[in-house]
Amino acid sequence: MIRFYQNPARVFLKERFGLRLNEYAEELPVREPFGLEKFRERDVRDCIFQQLQQALPVSTAEPLLRAQGLLPHGKPGELVFRKEADVTEEFFNRIQPLAVWQRAPFSLTEGDFYLSGTLNKLDVTAGRTLYELGKLSYWNWLDAWLHHLALNTLPESICPHVTLIHTPEASYQLEPVSDAREQLKQLLAWYWQGLQAPLPFFPKSGLNLMEQKEPEVAKIMSTWEGSGNFAGECEKPEYRLLYRDSNPLETHEAEFLAIAHGVFGQMLSVRK
Repeated sequence: MIRFYQNPARVFLKERFGLRLNEYAEELPVREPFGLEKFRERDVRDCIFQQLQQALPVSTAEPLLRAQGLLPHGKPGELVFRKEADVTEEFFNRIQPLAVWQRAPFSLTEGDFYLSGTLNKLDVTAGRTLYELGKLSYWNWLDAWLHHLALNTLPESICPHVTLIHTPEASYQLEPVSDAREQLKQLLAWYWQGLQAPLPFFPKSGLNLMEQKEPEVAKIMSTWEGSGNFAGECEKPEYRLLYRDSNPLETHEAEFLAIAHGVFGQMLSVRK
């Protein structure tokens, strides 16, 4: 269900037609890299964080990262490592003491649906506690939010109904949700709808929309269409296939607004 909301169009094409779309072609770099590849800082910081958790010096992470090919060669790699090590070490010291995690089973019957799984990273004194070592994207927020709704259907004696998210840049708290079961029921209904026909929910644009003071689709069109600096969400192969000659944010505006509000709007209302 989380994977579905992270990319409803891709799940629809896979489940209904057996299509598996690749987002990026594998290409050799045209020049020697002098910095980290895109989105790789999370992997680098995670390796350093693990060494710190084991009470090992930060320097022990560098040969591991070089063996994985995550650092540029030579001096540029040393500089990148030092920069990421400083960020990670400062973050590690700031969040002490680390949470002692536990797990708890989760199950919910709602009409014809049976939803089950395991809730991990539970701190029985503080709530579900996450350490995210990179920038939080819509992908991360959807994962945290659906887990948070599930958490809020459990007895508070198991774990407080709070999710804490710590990153090197900031810390967030998702507060208790009184109608978590009803929200999950609605998400299940949209999930079922999205397995039968493309669901007009576009998560990257949807999060940007709900973060506006006055949500208007026209204000976030650059997120969908892109600009000279970044590719738009519409460039994903599943959207190019499903919406070849149309803009679904315009043709399905009312539905898109309703679902974006039901997912991200609800989340932002309890995010501090």
